Amino acid sequence: MLHRFAFAPLLLLGWLPAHAAEYRLGPQDKVRLIVFEWRASRAETYSWAALNTEFTIGASGQLSLPLVGNIDAEGMTPEQLGNAVSEQLQKRLGLVERPVAAAEVSRYRPFYITGDVANPGEFPFRPGLTVLQAVAIAGGAYRPLGATAAGLERDATLARGDLRVMRAEQVSLTAKQARLKAEADDQARIDFPKDLLNPIAAPEAGDAVREEQLIFESRRNSVSSKIENLTQGKVLLDKEVAALNAKDAGLERQLTLALSERDNVRALASKGLAIGTRQLTTEQTVAQMETARLDIGIARVRAEQERARLERNILELRDQRRAEILIELRQVEAKLNELRERIVTADRLAFNAEVSGPEAEEATRESTANLQFKIVRAEAAGAATRDASDSTPLEPGDIVQVRRRRAPLTRASQPMASQNLAPRSGSARAIADAATQ
Repeated sequence: MLHRFAFAPLLLLGWLPAHAAEYRLGPQDKVRLIVFEWRASRAETYSWAALNTEFTIGASGQLSLPLVGNIDAEGMTPEQLGNAVSEQLQKRLGLVERPVAAAEVSRYRPFYITGDVANPGEFPFRPGLTVLQAVAIAGGAYRPLGATAAGLERDATLARGDLRVMRAEQVSLTAKQARLKAEADDQARIDFPKDLLNPIAAPEAGDAVREEQLIFESRRNSVSSKIENLTQGKVLLDKEVAALNAKDAGLERQLTLALSERDNVRALASKGLAIGTRQLTTEQTVAQMETARLDIGIARVRAEQERARLERNILELRDQRRAEILIELRQVEAKLNELRERIVTADRLAFNAEVSGPEAEEATRESTANLQFKIVRAEAAGAATRDASDSTPLEPGDIVQVRRRRAPLTRASQPMASQNLAPRSGSARAIADAATQ
């Protein structure tokens, strides 16, 4: 069976064959063979079953057949392939008569399409295929998902809603950041950014400012109360130490007198002028006073230790509070940085949905006249790329490039700049570094 394949004349850029050309086989083509011979001695037709099936031309361009071997099929027409199979079979098997062999293409090698189409990729070729048909096979020109008026309006509404939520969160975090910085610097009041105090620039900031002011005062009063209690404890201990010092001074004077009396009694006793009981009494008095002074000294040491402990507690309370504030401030600053990036992204998405989306959707409604085509085709000298129209015929193995003519989009507006509500200067790290200097 002999099959010839002719293509329509190519009308673009030099692809102008002078006559209808037969199809030339190439890698990935599938061919169906029919091989038989007439055996006159039996008056019957013999079919070569091992060859009567489909075969695929390999990447090297060779066709591997049983009984025949390899045939360089690339560049042959189906008729030439049939003749080659017949000749090889006669030669290999030593047949007197050549068998009759016919070849037809059962499946052509694929073509490829890329660019602005819905489903770019590899597709089976079919005879008479044009560029426009190839675009249709690939799903038509590309259209953005959900590029409808209702879908774009919904996307814009959702994006703007997310923006309002994120900006409200940004205002709240900015107010919290100002409060934490005031606490870290132990200020008496919060220095809020001017944007937060402007009812026009940030109308929703009033509640956040009032809330942070209440938190600031509550936390400040709580810490002040704790420090005041500890300070009062120190004052009481100072008074106790002063009283002990005064008592010790009085005992010291009494002890001096008692020691003087004891020495006099000892001198009289040595001369036999004082009785023993009087000497014993003076010795006991001196011992009692010395013991009392030791007790006062121990009590004074304990009071001073307690006072030092209260001082440490005050320092630890302030240091711990400052450390907690700096940690919380770093977390707030990290959230603010992340939130600013999210706001910029959401703002751009909303802008695209409101402006760029409808323009892009309008562009996709235009006819294929707005599409540009190029064909990349393998030739003897290598791959050649040429312009094509929607009616240009294709060949197996062609690569079709589809591009849309880009018209500049007219933007009615620009994305809204994210609000810069951060304080003028200062950060958790800068505050911590300043504290260590």
